[in-house]
Amino acid sequence: MRTRLVLAAARLFVERGFLQTSVEDLLGAARISRASFYTYFENKIALLAALVDEHIERRTRHFHDLAQLGRPDVEQVASWFKKVGETSREQAGIVRLMRLAVALDPGLMQRFVRARDKYAEILGENFPRLDLSIGDDDEREARRATAHLLIIQVEQFASSSADGSWYLDVDITSRTFARLLMRYA
Repeated sequence: MRTRLVLAAARLFVERGFLQTSVEDLLGAARISRASFYTYFENKIALLAALVDEHIERRTRHFHDLAQLGRPDVEQVASWFKKVGETSREQAGIVRLMRLAVALDPGLMQRFVRARDKYAEILGENFPRLDLSIGDDDEREARRATAHLLIIQVEQFASSSADGSWYLDVDITSRTFARLLMRYA
């Protein structure tokens, strides 16, 4: 039942909007009772948080895909970067919903910040100059800041790709990002 509810919420929140979708709408779409809804979620924001967690898990898989390349070259990183943009275009509604989620509940932003720390650790596996386990506190914090800035670039590209507002050549952008990331190999 929880899975049906989460799937229904993703569909309705994207189609109608979060604010325009009532709990009653969700109950009908998921074919569950009000009691079942509240068994799984305290309210609509809690359900939205579950969608945020799913989105973060998908993005985490993207970073694991990059890590599985071992010591990638520029073309492999560029290909990975383009794939992130393509996936975001395919899931444009969810990407827009994620932007709304942090606006509706700033506490959800902390989930994204924690996810960036996870992504940074994954990047450190293949890009030694981003390895958060090396150096003193200041060096680790500098690496963390660098990794977060790179990750924010990935997120911005993904978000802009999703809504069609990325106006630069994607191939050139992908190779440029790849060369930038490779500086930390």
